[in-house]
Amino acid sequence: MNFEQNCYNPCVYNRLDEGEKTTVRVHVDDLKISSVSKLRLLEVIRQLKEVYGEITEHLGVEHDYLGMVLSYHPEERQITLNMGEYIQVSIEEFEKDTLTKIKMFLTPATNNLFHIRNGPERNMLGHIQKSQFYSTVVKLLFVAKHGRPDILLAVSFLTTKVQEPDMDDWKKLIRVLGYLKGTVDFELVKSCKNLDTLTWYIYVTYAVHHDMKGKSGALLRIGESMVFSPSNKQKLITRSSTETETELIAVDDALLMIQWTREYMKDQGYDLETIIKEDNKSSMILMKNRRVLSGKRTKHLDICYFYVKDLLERGIVKIEHCCAEDMIADFFTKPLQGRKFKIMRDLILNRSHSLPNNTGVCWETVINDY
Repeated sequence: MNFEQNCYNPCVYNRLDEGEKTTVRVHVDDLKISSVSKLRLLEVIRQLKEVYGEITEHLGVEHDYLGMVLSYHPEERQITLNMGEYIQVSIEEFEKDTLTKIKMFLTPATNNLFHIRNGPERNMLGHIQKSQFYSTVVKLLFVAKHGRPDILLAVSFLTTKVQEPDMDDWKKLIRVLGYLKGTVDFELVKSCKNLDTLTWYIYVTYAVHHDMKGKSGALLRIGESMVFSPSNKQKLITRSSTETETELIAVDDALLMIQWTREYMKDQGYDLETIIKEDNKSSMILMKNRRVLSGKRTKHLDICYFYVKDLLERGIVKIEHCCAEDMIADFFTKPLQGRKFKIMRDLILNRSHSLPNNTGVCWETVINDY
């Protein structure tokens, strides 16, 4: 059908017809197709039917796709993503299976999220509860990765506990469910306004885990949208009391995704500038002038953690200072509370933008089981 595969994502295909682009995304046996032209879209459907016969399609500006309700608002150049029904069903199934009535919470985790008991103090879960814990965490991971990044930090920690969860972990899981229960209708808003820069916020909390490893948080902002937000436990233990080494590892961990995103967007027709936001000036200096600052305190770091210096010199990425108050990625490294949590959460979900009713058309279709 003359579609070309994106070089950096084998599940994305594009076709250009007289200046009008049609994009197809593949997920197993489902297709999600979008185009500025309804005629182009209908032509793709016709061609698919010639090959596969009858297919189920859904055309319009609102779609229930893989548990996500996607609503397009073309006049605002925005899309809202709602997983409320999926979340509600997950909570109800948990309450039914565990005979637990979940109460609502204002945040998904308390300050003791990373605290772990050792030895005889641990109250391990039984086989049935362990199975329930595992299946629920898997569901929440899907929610966190697709529509509710505000629970990602807590869920990221819980995924490290699925093999041997204890009662503390059980209570932390219930806390996440209770937070979702009170915010079940929250939506993630994405916008394609000001689509000129890939801005990465990278932050780290030093030695926050019980084994003294750090927690890396990152957030990719494209235009006005937060589109990607990993929250990972670092693989190495660092010894820098100033957190400089930990910051370097966090940046290096994100570099592959940073480069991939740049090239993926370029293959989609958007050649965007890439900027890394850092709040640690010492780390920034070390990235730009590695040999000047290298000494006995940094020799134990492998040279791969200074790969960013080569990218900076070649102009592939830029690095800019970001004051601590504006470091959004902090949200993914520690369990914030109160007003700061609410401000950061609403910024990440883009909840500050209210969407008016509109009658514009953005042609999109979902084809199931093609």
